[in-house]
Amino acid sequence: MMPHGKPWYAAHIEQLGYHKGIDLLAWWMQRTDLTFSPALKKLMDQVRKKVTIRCINRQRFAEEMQILREIFNSGWQHNWGFVPFTEHEFATMGDQLKYLVPDDMIYIAEIDSAPCAFIVGLPNINEAIADLNGSLFPFGWAKLLWRLKVSGVRTARVPLMGVRDEYQFSRIGPVIALLLIEALRDPFARRKIDALEMSWILETNTGMNNMLERIGAEPYKRYRLYEKQI
Repeated sequence: MMPHGKPWYAAHIEQLGYHKGIDLLAWWMQRTDLTFSPALKKLMDQVRKKVTIRCINRQRFAEEMQILREIFNSGWQHNWGFVPFTEHEFATMGDQLKYLVPDDMIYIAEIDSAPCAFIVGLPNINEAIADLNGSLFPFGWAKLLWRLKVSGVRTARVPLMGVRDEYQFSRIGPVIALLLIEALRDPFARRKIDALEMSWILETNTGMNNMLERIGAEPYKRYRLYEKQI
């Protein structure tokens, strides 16, 4: 779903004095391959009693987007190269997502009514625009919205996911992430979405990478960020 460069790009970039900064992984999973071991199911059932998983509230969409921003900035603040999102940036993102993502593909997790994590599932826009020849006019927009909202696409991506910093290294943090991934299973099944990409995941995020591997995902693309002293 995400674009990629040719293998020989790397040699040209390195010849210019750039070197690897970090790799980011894209994981691929068939919906029917999503599995939870008995041990994981037991943990999920325990945490489920403390956590509420809800869809985003369309009537309070702008406010909900700021909740997502606060969680994302909290959860990603220690990650390589992270720059916090501003209110304006997330509001703009929300204006775009509002028309592309159904309500039941954005979930927020709460503990004692306080938002602690979220996940966004995005239908594969590339699949929906494949035959539009790069043009949304005059009728391309109508076709795009019809395919995303009604006829459906067969693949999707998780471009945004976050768990508040205070839960990330706790016992329940990874389990909350699993509950959010599980929440997407039924909406995907209703829309006949067969496969899911989860990206980008930092290679240093061993907790998330190990978790994705345990539930049936496979790493299928590796993106390299280069850096250079100037």
